[in-house]
Amino acid sequence: MTDLSEAESDASSSIGDKPLSPITREQMTKRVESLKQENLVLR
Repeated sequence: MTDLSEAESDASSSIGDKPLSPITREQMTKRVESLKQENLVLR
């Protein structure tokens, strides 16, 4: 049980502590938008 909670807290902290998470989120949204546009064109 302790191992599980430790792993969970570890993962959440590592994700939340990364300073470039907002940047990557922006990049991801832009990527999604471009992919959507490509989808429309392909159709």
